[in-house]
Amino acid sequence: MKETFDLIDYALQKSGLEELKDPTQVQYLGEGAWHLAYLVQLRTGDAVVVRFPKTEAYGKNVEFDEEAMHSEYAATRAYYELANQVKPGICPDFFNYHVEKGRTFTVESYAGKAIKLDQLTVVEAFHIGAEVGEFFRKMNTAQHGLKGFGYLSWNGKHIAGKFQSDVSESMKEENNEYIDEFKKFIETYEGAISSSALVNLQACMEDREITDHTVVFTN
Repeated sequence: MKETFDLIDYALQKSGLEELKDPTQVQYLGEGAWHLAYLVQLRTGDAVVVRFPKTEAYGKNVEFDEEAMHSEYAATRAYYELANQVKPGICPDFFNYHVEKGRTFTVESYAGKAIKLDQLTVVEAFHIGAEVGEFFRKMNTAQHGLKGFGYLSWNGKHIAGKFQSDVSESMKEENNEYIDEFKKFIETYEGAISSSALVNLQACMEDREITDHTVVFTN
């Protein structure tokens, strides 16, 4: 436990927060597929969650990958910042991360206990759904300022879309690939296929387009 306590103390101080004084300030929250999480009660009265990447996930050792960790954590911070501009308070207002072999961490504001969805009334569920839907509708039109498209990756200084080519032309190329793949499928499929299937697919592809102005930042 001392090693964990020291790591949490390191994460707090590295994030500009107070020194950890008492082990009772720390509570184990649980784990996901990739991280262990701890709730820390600060003496200021605030609470933060400190997460550390696991050394094993899905039964396999997890190798230290600096670029991948920067990509994930920098993208998380960018998403939180944009989301809070769209709807203040919907994401943690404080988020910091550090990537270092053996001492990688994230620290973020504690958002409170999870909602028990199975205990919501129909009215409560409706209002939450409407609120979330409104948020995502606004989020999809928010100006994120990120370059490129596709999965976000770390280029050594900041995050950007994996693909830096013209997004409209890339979509056209992908549409053609879908049509070519379906044609190959038709040639080898032994069952019955509607004669209008290819025509309908081609019509769908004509409507499937995107521009730089419609690339959205999704979680």
